Amino acid sequence: MKFKESTHKCPDSSAHLSSEELIENNIKTQFNLLKRESYTHYIVDRVFDDYTCDKIINSESDSPWLIDLLYKHMNELNDIAGWKYNITGHEEPQLQKYKVNNSYPWHRDGYGDHRSIWNDESIANDRLYKIGTTRKLTMTILLNDGKDFEGGNYEVFLPRNQKIPFRNKGSIVLMPAFITHTVQPVTSGERYSLTTFFLGPPFV
Repeated sequence: MKFKESTHKCPDSSAHLSSEELIENNIKTQFNLLKRESYTHYIVDRVFDDYTCDKIINSESDSPWLIDLLYKHMNELNDIAGWKYNITGHEEPQLQKYKVNNSYPWHRDGYGDHRSIWNDESIANDRLYKIGTTRKLTMTILLNDGKDFEGGNYEVFLPRNQKIPFRNKGSIVLMPAFITHTVQPVTSGERYSLTTFFLGPPFV
């Protein structure tokens, strides 16, 4: 799977997204529930419908529509969760397909410090990697339903290993990039997701 520009034009794209009021209420309600369990991650369930998930899959990774969509929800969650990290850029969104036996072992996406900033040596030729910045937030969108695959659970390490409720198509999980997490092996079917790393200056 790779990104390609969708040729489908909808006359009223707002009909395919939750209203601003519903999104805001959903975020606030779920945050009140989740923050009592963990401060390490933030989930909003079923943000996008089938049409929008398909459009994400069929968009170019630098599509203005896609980038605006990602920033809209990242900014909203970054604020409501209380992190309020200074975000100045992003890495190219990664469309991922997990087949049977595919997994992602325990890891951190970044550390937020001066040792992990993008510099002349590490930037290579990719203009999306901003010199002097580091990964600060990780956003993942699940693009198919948990009924389509078995295994593939998304887990975070702190404050304890948690199988987080991230199995519904169109859901978002956002977390600081330094939080250790994993995707457990898929045992049947395929799991589709989009991951984006948001960048900013080191924390200190």
